[in-house]
Parts: sequence; structure tokens; C-alpha cells
Amino acid sequence: MIELFQTAEMLGVEVFTGNIPETVSMSVPGAICMDASLAYGGAVERVHFAHELGHCARAAFYSRGDPRWIRQRCENKADKWAIKKLVPKDELKRAVSQGYSEPWQLAEYFDVTDDFMIKAVWFYQHGNLAMDR
Repeated sequence: MIELFQTAEMLGVEVFTGNIPETVSMSVPGAICMDASLAYGGAVERVHFAHELGHCARAAFYSRGDPRWIRQRCENKADKWAIKKLVPKDELKRAVSQGYSEPWQLAEYFDVTDDFMIKAVWFYQHGNLAMDR
């Protein structure tokens, strides 16, 4: 988590903790807020934190009233940034060469959630996040 806080500081992003149970985490230009329930949440907290930092790093913001395709485009930008931050491609290759092959093994290795790891592998294999094909 220290590296994510350092990245937030480098990007000029303030980090807040609050009570936002409906979305668990959110970002606006220059700030992210994490629900207090995520504090010390390990992999879940790391994934949410990196995703929200991705919104800030890529200036990928939207409003609830925006069309679905705009919202999805911003979410994809944030996810791709988070994947590259938490699961760098070269490190993933190194982990696989060391015998880590199951998504849950890789998730533990990188300290991310299983779902995030599956998304990362898909992204690196297919170059996109369209997993519903």
C-alpha cells in the first residue's frame, strides 16, 4: 500500500476515508475516497485504491448521467492503469515462469483479488477488457 500512497502523492491526489458503503470507493479530480470498511482490507483495498488512482492518473471521470459508453470507457482506462500498476507485464511473465499458473496463485503473489487477476491476464492476452465475448 505504501507504493500506492506514494503514487497518489506524486500525482497530487489526496486520499480520504469516509462512509460511502454504496460505491465503496470513488474519485474526483485530485482526490479519492475509500470507504472505512476497506481499511486494512489487503487485496480488496489495493485493487480499489489502484482503480481510483487510475481514474485520477488518466483523467477518466464521468457523471452518472453520462451515456453508458462514456462511463465504460472511463472505467476501462482506470482498470488498465491499475493493472499495469499492480500486475506489471514483465513481473507477471516472471511469476508464470516460476510456476504460478492458477489465477488464485497469481492473485496471492501480486496481492490482488482473484477477479482482478483474471481481468489482468485477459488484458495482457487479448489487449482489451471485453471479457464478455
